[in-house]
Amino acid sequence: MNALRYTPAILIALFLFSCDSGQDDHQNQLEKSEKNWQVLKSENGESYRYQVSTSSWTGYSSITTITVLKGLVTKREFQSYLPDNEGGQELVYSYVEEGEKIGADTEGAEPITLDELYDVCKEEYLTVDPNSNTIYFTEFDNGLVKSCGYVPQNCVDDCFFGFSLKIIEWLE
Repeated sequence: MNALRYTPAILIALFLFSCDSGQDDHQNQLEKSEKNWQVLKSENGESYRYQVSTSSWTGYSSITTITVLKGLVTKREFQSYLPDNEGGQELVYSYVEEGEKIGADTEGAEPITLDELYDVCKEEYLTVDPNSNTIYFTEFDNGLVKSCGYVPQNCVDDCFFGFSLKIIEWLE
């Protein structure tokens, strides 16, 4: 009979110790992903391309492609789309920036390296209050970051603050 009296207390204690906000899990995921990134980046001469994609409930979408050669951003390309009357998408704006012109346009993702993107994830998105936001961190199959951000609770439309990558590919 004494065992029955203590069982609820033991179960509650186990539940409390096993629960966390998930923030630590995201930080651990990020650290593993970042270590994997450091290895793969080194193996591939710090030359890669990645795409940041956005979309809205209104049908607007965009893709920014950042090219990094030997650790330096060398090109930024941007395309934005709106739905057309046939159910497809119509290109409404695009540009290509190279050299000193990189970063001149205000549309699109920031022209930064993946190292800097990992820092933004760590410092800006995974540090928000988990009690008032749902935090996201996902990875590609190779363990590299795919998305990082958060959605404030009770937000209805276009509430994701962060980034979502479509691809990361190595360049020769």
